Amino acid sequence: MELALLANVLPRIVRTLNANPTAWSSNVSGDVGSFPSNDEILAATFEAESLIITRGYFQSINKDLAQAFMVMSAVLAHRANIPFHYGNPGKVEVAHSSAVKTFVDAGVSAGSDTITLTAHGLVTGQNISFLTTGVLPAPLAITTDYFVIVVDANTIKLATSYANALIGTAINITSAAGGGTHTLLPWREGIETKNVAAFLTAMANPNYIPLTDYIHLFALEGGSFYHPATYGRIELPIYTRTAALQVNQSEETLVWATAIRFLTKHSTPVEFDKFIAESERGIQQLVADGQYKEGIS
Repeated sequence: MELALLANVLPRIVRTLNANPTAWSSNVSGDVGSFPSNDEILAATFEAESLIITRGYFQSINKDLAQAFMVMSAVLAHRANIPFHYGNPGKVEVAHSSAVKTFVDAGVSAGSDTITLTAHGLVTGQNISFLTTGVLPAPLAITTDYFVIVVDANTIKLATSYANALIGTAINITSAAGGGTHTLLPWREGIETKNVAAFLTAMANPNYIPLTDYIHLFALEGGSFYHPATYGRIELPIYTRTAALQVNQSEETLVWATAIRFLTKHSTPVEFDKFIAESERGIQQLVADGQYKEGIS
């Protein structure tokens, strides 16, 4: 599906505003009776897109709408609150405290691609990341995902992707002089249970996959979660403004109506009520139906 175009939306906004001159008897752009500038119209358009994405896409029953905006959050501490954002977390991952490994700079040689990690227990392709009390050996960075290449029981290499790990394409470590203790976190997706009772019931089921294969998360009241690990992280949908619109072309009318809503928010003429109503109706339609159908022209 094509993305909406500013070249289509902006002229439509200008035509609509010109067709309703009574708006300029009120404070629209900061000055009474002043037509909004090009910058104000552009800003309102991006504000409209932000509202549509964060309230419509992220809460939609159509999961694909938010897919382009899924990004990994930073590492969360044990029992940390899940960061608030419109929409539910896409995935929660945790690292078993028993599987967390530490090493110091002596385990890494500059100009090499290997890390010495005694009895690491990792498998090729496993997703890991790092924390550190000092500075990681270059070019490694905290909160960046890496993928394991197993050399032997005590040695690993790292790849930038799962595909690279499978073919053995490793990252060259250019510096080992960072200092501090480095913690390697092996991530695994968990299974969520609402409370301890639900977890115990599941474990009593002979058809249930045992704890050794999956990590269980406990969702608590107030947006907190608990898990039998030291570290956790989640994926959340995040809207990041770019120079172009990111909503689908089918939402161009909704962007137009919502931008008019923002540009005329200090005005009271009745002719603008229909834009406010269409903006709300369209966003709710994205949430409930997963797609927007134009209800205004």
